[in-house]
Amino acid sequence: PNRLIPAGLISPLQVAVTALALLLGGLLLASYFGRDVMILVAIGVFLAVAYSVPPLRAKRNGWIGNALVAISYEGLAWMAGSLVFGPFSPANLLLAALYSFGTHGIMTINDFKSIDGDAAVGIRTIPVIHGPKQAAWFVVLTMTLAQLIVIAAFVFWGKPVTVAILAVLLLLQLWPAR
Repeated sequence: PNRLIPAGLISPLQVAVTALALLLGGLLLASYFGRDVMILVAIGVFLAVAYSVPPLRAKRNGWIGNALVAISYEGLAWMAGSLVFGPFSPANLLLAALYSFGTHGIMTINDFKSIDGDAAVGIRTIPVIHGPKQAAWFVVLTMTLAQLIVIAAFVFWGKPVTVAILAVLLLLQLWPAR
């Protein structure tokens, strides 16, 4: 009831017009950066739509839905941003994959606020499927593992300052979770 459409603050038509304008603007901007960026953006749009819109509506399954969002919002965006600044590298692909993996955990955090409602309408989020305690462990482990592998990659690449910064940031995240 507190969201914009149910509260009557904006109409579904206003949402559709805004979404279409933003989509066209995003595609136009992506086309400016070249074919490869445009392809990544198009794939991202498809995955984002597949998350919400029937017949796919991947949000009904927390594992699949969160993976699509993680890939489209994090991984593909990371790769497109990388391409804007130069040729794509295996290191960029690794970081995109790892941050997508970590984002899967972040997406699961959003599912805790509506466990009962999701279960009632048949949306099988990770907290609905496995319960809040197991889902919370999944979140912490997923996000931590992704960041540990990123840190290990920067150790391998000989970037000690980056390693130190990432390690401090990870410790600051884990401190409240103890």
